[in-house]
Amino acid sequence: MSSGFFFDELSDFKKDLLREAEKKFPEETEKFLKDEGKKLTALQKRIAKQDVGTSKGKKKDWKEKKSYHKRFKTGKLYNYQGDKCIRAYNGSPHGHLIEYGHKTTNNRFVSGRYVIKSSENQFKHEFEKDCDNFLSNYFDEIGNH
Repeated sequence: MSSGFFFDELSDFKKDLLREAEKKFPEETEKFLKDEGKKLTALQKRIAKQDVGTSKGKKKDWKEKKSYHKRFKTGKLYNYQGDKCIRAYNGSPHGHLIEYGHKTTNNRFVSGRYVIKSSENQFKHEFEKDCDNFLSNYFDEIGNH
């Protein structure tokens, strides 16, 4: 279960500009994407703490390493259809149950919390604004050369 951001939401013009910036300034673009991934992961953690809560101290066999809240991660950069991308995900073994809901042993349905989806929706606007700032800095660098 992961969430990431692709350039699909951006206009074609911005996509072309980001691709051009990636060619001219690959290190800065990678740093920008890593920073955005970390911001999204932090937002996911904040939303999870508000919406999901924790059962720490309530269970006998509580293991901190397997905690849902401790398993939010930012993935590595990868190429997807010619674009650089990064993932923000939850690696806990039961993360999908919390995200999408599940049935308990007594056939009661526990509805999903949709932490990943809601953080993705909240982050879209901030990501677009950060892309605009990154592109304006890119054009400033081009103007100085």
